This record gives sequence, structure tokens and C-alpha cells, in this order.
Amino acid sequence: LAAEESHEFEDKKEQVHLSSSDTVAGETVSNMLDFLSKELVRKEEKEKLQALSRHATDMRRSRETEESGKRQAEEKVRAREDEVYRQVVKAHYGSATSFVDAVMESSLDRIASGTAMDELRQNPELARALLDAAQATPRTTESLTRDLVASFLTPSAEVVKEKQAVAEQELRYVDAAHKAIDDTVEGVVRRD
Repeated sequence: LAAEESHEFEDKKEQVHLSSSDTVAGETVSNMLDFLSKELVRKEEKEKLQALSRHATDMRRSRETEESGKRQAEEKVRAREDEVYRQVVKAHYGSATSFVDAVMESSLDRIASGTAMDELRQNPELARALLDAAQATPRTTESLTRDLVASFLTPSAEVVKEKQAVAEQELRYVDAAHKAIDDTVEGVVRRD
């Protein structure tokens, strides 16, 4: 009986030992499977996030490329429109200059003719002298016109010279005033 009890005790002891080993192994395997399951979920989530990030990056690059192309096209159109505008302004400026020159020339001719006629009416002696000079020496109309215009322009040239002298004198005063203002401003800036 003691041998049987000892044998039963040994069997129970071995069963408890196997049971404990199985429990420890089961918990270890359970923990390992739980860890692996969580790692698998984490890896899948990480892959999803990476795929989402790649997709977002690809979309951003695509949009940037598209916007860059649009911007370049807009800049080309703007440059072309600016060039057209410059050409139109240049043409208008040229037309306006030509028109003003034509009007000035016409006006000057009319005024010069009117002034010459007034001078001749006021000074009949000059008219006779010019007529005698023209009949005495065969001259071309151009040389006669040149002499006549020169006799009228000489007083005008003197007026222009006087105006230039006055302008130069005024420029000296303006320069002196600018220098005084600059010196005053520098003094104020230095104090600050």
C-alpha cells in the first residue's frame, strides 16, 4: 500500500509538475501570440500610414507640377501682353510725336510768314532793299528765304540766350537750396 500511495503521489506530483509546466508554457505562448498579434496590427497600420503618406506626397508633387506649369503659362501670357502694350504705347508715342511735329512745323511756317509780312508792312524800306537785292543778283529762293529767316531769327536767338543765362543763374540758387536742405537733414539725422 505504501508503494501504491508513493506511486500515486509520484503520479500526482508529475501531473502537477506537467500541469504547471503546461500553464507556464501556455502563458508564455499566449503572451507571445498576443505580442505577435499586436506587432502584426502595428505593422499593418504602419504600412497603411506609409501608403497614405506616399499617396499624399505624390498628389502634392502632381499639384505642384500642375501649378508650376500654369504659373509659367501665365507668366508667358503676361510677358506677351506687356510686350504688346509696350509696342502699342511706342506706336502711339511715335504717332503723337509725328503729329505734334507736323502741327509745330505748320504753325511755325504760318507764324514766320505772318511775322515776315508784318515786318515788311511796318518797314517798307527793308522790303524795298530786299526786293532790290533780289533783283540785282540772281539768287535762288532758298538763299533769299535763308537770309530773310536769319534776319528774323537773330533777335530770337538773343532772347533764347538771355533765357538760358537766367535759367543757369536760377539753377545755381536751386543747387544751393538743395545743398542747404541736405546739410540740415544730415544734421538732424546725426543728432538722432
